Amino acid sequence: MKLSFLMPLFGAVLLLGSALAGDAPLKGFSHDNTQEIFGYYLPKAEIKSGKFRLDTFSIGTLDELKGWESGKDRMPTYAPVMFTFQDLMSKKLKNEMGDTYYANEPRVLPTAYRIKGNTIVFSGSDKQVGVVTFMGTIDLKALKAASDGGTLSTDKVIIKGDLTVAGKLYKGVEFTWFGGD
Repeated sequence: MKLSFLMPLFGAVLLLGSALAGDAPLKGFSHDNTQEIFGYYLPKAEIKSGKFRLDTFSIGTLDELKGWESGKDRMPTYAPVMFTFQDLMSKKLKNEMGDTYYANEPRVLPTAYRIKGNTIVFSGSDKQVGVVTFMGTIDLKALKAASDGGTLSTDKVIIKGDLTVAGKLYKGVEFTWFGGD
């Protein structure tokens, strides 16, 4: 018997926890930060769900967040808050730097997100990966130190939280930061 119909329900139950903690249930898209938190957040440990491996948790610029939230700047393949996975069974390719990547890299776009102070809550879905939820905190001080310090990355944990992928909970997932090139 397939229990795939329970996965969205499981994600909703996790997000209900934030409502019980005093925040409203997750719906819509919002941020209240004025500090730039743009970057590619890389998991410190490998997170695999079936044939998919978590590649990045990406957060766009403040302008991209505002555009998405206003409904003006939306694309079917990009959101300013999203998770990217690698399909380890798809064809391996090489980029211009000689690094390996995969032909199929599904992106989980949000159905809702909220960035409030140093907290971030995300809910999204992809037809290949399934339902993805995340509840975590951003170390804004460490992020500011890394980005203001002229470096493009840090090995320090910048985001930490609980991630659910296709019904499986990963507690205490840690992400470092890469500012892009």
